[in-house]
Amino acid sequence: MLIELERCGFEVSYIRTAEGREVDFFAQRAGEHPLLLQVCLESEGDETWDRELRALQAAAPIHPRSRPFLVTLDATPPTRPLPGGFTSAGAVRWLREEM
Repeated sequence: MLIELERCGFEVSYIRTAEGREVDFFAQRAGEHPLLLQVCLESEGDETWDRELRALQAAAPIHPRSRPFLVTLDATPPTRPLPGGFTSAGAVRWLREEM
């Protein structure tokens, strides 16, 4: 993911909130809203889903212009409800459609 973001011209860092939650990638590209990307292997378990979303929810208010994404390697895309303005996608779809 990091290599693909850099290849597409993003400057990439990560976010650690005051509560200690981490978002995997904060990606910025000139002329676009930044991306908050949380990447996880699978999102089927409630504990995993909640943990990954908590990190995005904690970081989104700090970066209100950002677009929060939960990207997974699940064979089928996540279908769980998300907070308003959040998006989730399987990695293949995200790379194909968002990059």
